[in-house]
Amino acid sequence: SIREADANRHYARNISIASDTQDEREIQEAMEACLSQHSEADRKLLMEYYTTRGRALIDHRRQLADSLGMTQNAFRKRVFRLRRAIEVCVRARLSRKNGTR
Repeated sequence: SIREADANRHYARNISIASDTQDEREIQEAMEACLSQHSEADRKLLMEYYTTRGRALIDHRRQLADSLGMTQNAFRKRVFRLRRAIEVCVRARLSRKNGTR
């Protein structure tokens, strides 16, 4: 969907995976493949986490943590771990595609 594509682009910028040799399409494909390895709940969590911007951001993330029955700190750690796992996966895919390690 358009919302997911926008969230993926925003997410990709946040994890700083782009290099001068990758185009946005390659990054998007790698991102989608790596996201597909996670549960629907984890994908939804990341989409919700990265689609809200501006003044509503803090309140929205607080509401997400509350809806999961988590403290804000535990919620941030969960998102960080997911983000890190996806970042590692995307970097590995892009490296393999470009023949580098």
